Amino acid sequence: MLAQWMRSSVGPLPMERSAYGSGFGLLDDDRAYASIGESVRVSRNSLLHQVTRAVCAVCNNGWMSRLEAAAKPILMNLFDARRTNTSTMLSTDEATVLARWAVKTSWTSELSGLGDQNQEHAWMPADMRRRLCLEEVPPVTSWVWLAACEDLDLCQQFQAHVTYDRTTPPTLGETPRRILASCLILNGIALLVHSFDSRVPFPPPLTAPHGLRLWPSPSPVEFPPPSVSQMDLFLAVGRYTHWLPLHDRPFDPSATCTIGPGFQEQPHPPER
Repeated sequence: MLAQWMRSSVGPLPMERSAYGSGFGLLDDDRAYASIGESVRVSRNSLLHQVTRAVCAVCNNGWMSRLEAAAKPILMNLFDARRTNTSTMLSTDEATVLARWAVKTSWTSELSGLGDQNQEHAWMPADMRRRLCLEEVPPVTSWVWLAACEDLDLCQQFQAHVTYDRTTPPTLGETPRRILASCLILNGIALLVHSFDSRVPFPPPLTAPHGLRLWPSPSPVEFPPPSVSQMDLFLAVGRYTHWLPLHDRPFDPSATCTIGPGFQEQPHPPER
């Protein structure tokens, strides 16, 4: 997921990481919300060593390699700005490259987390992934923000899968829309990516001026903005009630929900 060059610029990290999953959704009869429970998966590698075999050699050695080479000096410049407490400017072209790199990293991280046997469950359709390969800019259905994290030593990722109905109450037979949301935190910089399966307006996940929008409509930006906490970034990925009000349904603590329409997978909250 992350290129090998980062291992000399981020970390070192312990060769073990834990992935936490939780969520909620509507019961099959739509009468109430229920929890899907929590899951914990321990992997014997670090975030810097996470890989996926879902990416073919042609892509890995072709457009992905070229994108990594273009993004590396931009990321190194941002790392240096956070470490030295100085500001730096990103041009429109640099903002576009960084946004495309962030989307690529978000999507390949999801594929890695699914494992080789579950690639058909990827939240973003295969045709969207092909367009990311063929086009020189991020997809128009993705929104990307750049932020500064207070913790300069943190290396962490949050990711959430969200489905939401177009109407309330849900329309029978209508396919819900999907969001893949992620936040990657490295050396005091944070990249927030919200990818939709169709183009929709989306409010900033961080209050102004804390998040710098890189995509869509890229423009020159000055980094860093005022910094935010790890919890702020977690909530930017895991909270949607300011934009998606829940249906008028109670929560049933005695029931268990299966993954389906209305399911939202929440990232595990950071320890305080």
